[in-house]
Amino acid sequence: MYDARTIANNLIERGIKRGEAFTPLQIIKLVYFCHAWMLAFHGRPLVRDEQRVLAWKDGPVISDLYYDLKKWGRSPVQNIIRGDRQENLDRDAGKMIDIIFDNYGDYTGSKLWKMAHMEGGPWHQVWHDGGANLWDQKLPSAEIPNSLIEEYYRSLLEENRAR
Repeated sequence: MYDARTIANNLIERGIKRGEAFTPLQIIKLVYFCHAWMLAFHGRPLVRDEQRVLAWKDGPVISDLYYDLKKWGRSPVQNIIRGDRQENLDRDAGKMIDIIFDNYGDYTGSKLWKMAHMEGGPWHQVWHDGGANLWDQKLPSAEIPNSLIEEYYRSLLEENRAR
């Protein structure tokens, strides 16, 4: 498992090499999708356990990553964020980032936001099962368990394979 900032930095560098910089919203959602699909394909998390995925109003968020990107606002992130960008990724992790970058890297922040908010998805389930109430009461956010993320994205994978 890796620090979410390592995954973010990898995506940031790829975007910059392509001549595009991602907004914080795009990075947060891309890291989430890397993590989600890693769970679906390999049955193991990409992001460290202590960096839990939380159900916030704007979707699934890893708070450490959010706070490191917050200073950019809605502007493109022009350089890497703090964290160990040199952390060696294993083969599966590297391939997962490749897949997400190649398939989702051209999506706007609003498109990624909509994808993360899909009805019946992990965020939607947690948010509508009490997460919104916690948010309204300014209490700690509800966690989106890896087991729920894995179950949902694995079902999408199996559905796609059945076609």
